[in-house]
Amino acid sequence: MAIKSVWLDESEDECLCCGGCEAICPEVFEAPDKMLVKKCVNYDLYEDKIKEAAQDCPTGNIKYD
Repeated sequence: MAIKSVWLDESEDECLCCGGCEAICPEVFEAPDKMLVKKCVNYDLYEDKIKEAAQDCPTGNIKYD
């Protein structure tokens, strides 16, 4: 599966800014005050890490397709 986009969905809960996503995949995620998805990144190169970050997110806010 080719990942084309990654985003933060806070419709249910807000990001805790725990830094877990950044620890797992700093190439895609940055968590200074609130989690950010870096732009102009080839997400396909980090597919496994993106999926792991999404799975480990305590609020389930990380989404991708």
